[in-house]
Amino acid sequence: MEVLYARSLDKDIAQASQYGGVVSCLASYLVESGVSQAAILTKADNYGPPKPFIARTREEILSCAGSNYSASPTLAILNDGVRQGLDNLVTVGRPCQILAIRKMQGLREVPEHNLSARKVNFCIGLFCFWSLETEVYAFLQAKTGGKTIKKMDIPLNYAVVTTEEGEVQIPVDELRSFIRPTCQRCFDPTAEFADVSVGSTEDDPEWNTLIIRSLRGQEVVKKALAAGILETKPYPSERLPLLRSAVLNKKRRVLDGAVKDKGYGYWGLSPEYSKGIEEGGEER
Repeated sequence: MEVLYARSLDKDIAQASQYGGVVSCLASYLVESGVSQAAILTKADNYGPPKPFIARTREEILSCAGSNYSASPTLAILNDGVRQGLDNLVTVGRPCQILAIRKMQGLREVPEHNLSARKVNFCIGLFCFWSLETEVYAFLQAKTGGKTIKKMDIPLNYAVVTTEEGEVQIPVDELRSFIRPTCQRCFDPTAEFADVSVGSTEDDPEWNTLIIRSLRGQEVVKKALAAGILETKPYPSERLPLLRSAVLNKKRRVLDGAVKDKGYGYWGLSPEYSKGIEEGGEER
């Protein structure tokens, strides 16, 4: 595994994207080079709820650029792509979606409706500490006075909503009621089963955090660098502990919640293991 700062050197992608444009850059490279026939993405019209989208060209990939903070059933469109004869699909998804793909790919006997996962040949995972219910869009419209929303960012403790007339700042605490309940039990905020994981840096808006997690991911990033469309630099040593701490704290919150709610069935924990957690047994 390697953690880097990265950004697209393609000006069109950098301009259309949020942060460094690494997701759009890699998806575009894979499709244009023929490694993948299409990209499974999400697309939001007029900053409404995002919907699954099959992008077959660079232009279609660019039309999906930008961050969405609500959940989209991205994988629902995989079967459509397979029925259309597409093969070797690059898929961009949240950690839970990447995990679902890997589980389906790992089945020895694959049900017919799960065969689409075998058509995924590259996974780009998105950092996701929580996702919002689609009701948040009505809330955002009310907070911005019904103005046209161009994009939203959540740098730290507040959301910055950019409209046609300027920016509106909303405290993150006002968004918490829209967090999907299942996100409170998610143990993987950085898509650990992806080929590469991409998130913001929370330090420099022109760069992404890029985690290379597989040999396939390493190969694709190396080729993108050689093609001159991607740039990387070392991850700042002083920021690495912050990233590790954020991930560790998320995992701890989930385990603490499991203990409090006795939600062991969700995790499939044995009674012995569950009892050990409740009694404050040694860390495992």
